[in-house]
Amino acid sequence: MERPGKVVLITGASSGLGEAAALACAAAGHRVALAARREERLDAVAQRIGRPEDTLTLRTDVRDPESIRAMVAQTEARFGQVDALLANAGLGYGEPLAEVSEEHLLEQVEVNLLAVIRCARAVLPGMLRRGSGHILTVASVAAEAPIAEMTVYAATKGGVASFSEGLYREVAPRGVHVSVIVPGFIRSEMTAMHDFPMPPASVFGALVVRLLRRPRRRAVVPRYYGAGIWFNRFFPGLTDRIAARISAELERRGRR
Repeated sequence: MERPGKVVLITGASSGLGEAAALACAAAGHRVALAARREERLDAVAQRIGRPEDTLTLRTDVRDPESIRAMVAQTEARFGQVDALLANAGLGYGEPLAEVSEEHLLEQVEVNLLAVIRCARAVLPGMLRRGSGHILTVASVAAEAPIAEMTVYAATKGGVASFSEGLYREVAPRGVHVSVIVPGFIRSEMTAMHDFPMPPASVFGALVVRLLRRPRRRAVVPRYYGAGIWFNRFFPGLTDRIAARISAELERRGRR
């Protein structure tokens, strides 16, 4: 039986997948600390939850190590501890590598990879002292089946997957779970420019709640993307042709 009232700290909680996870965790009876840069959007999510005693909003810039330390300290001061971290904040730019600016390059590395590592490092001391806790990271299907013009994004998400696997082997023997979530295309602000069918962000939120109840090392969502990962691993030439068609279609739509 699930123990209610875990303290779940969620980065990137102001919209998209992070917002969906916040709503789902709160609905499941967990206390939530919501972190993002857009304070007004965080307040809107907190209002949707409607339980101010169990909700904390934290204006946080995950590119800043001091902001991350303050985020964790404020969560522990309010709720006593962090039971679970969902390191969800992320962004991506669809650009050919030769055209990627230094600003976009650094931003993707800092937000998608370094921030995940720093957030995990910040919550781990308390978890290791208690011998319990759960760190959930968000990689991407793009890490295992990259498409053109998303190479930097794919590289950062591949780093998240490798980091999560290594961290699992480091801390699981000491009672701390590590799960890496591998999303495909899910309807959110990041995917709003695409008009092909996608499931709603609520599928991600529901998965987070299930993982908090029954931790797994890795979960693909939607599950059918697992087939695409398998095909890329064993039939990369076929995936090359499919990816080329997808890239051409996205480019065509972008010129409309």
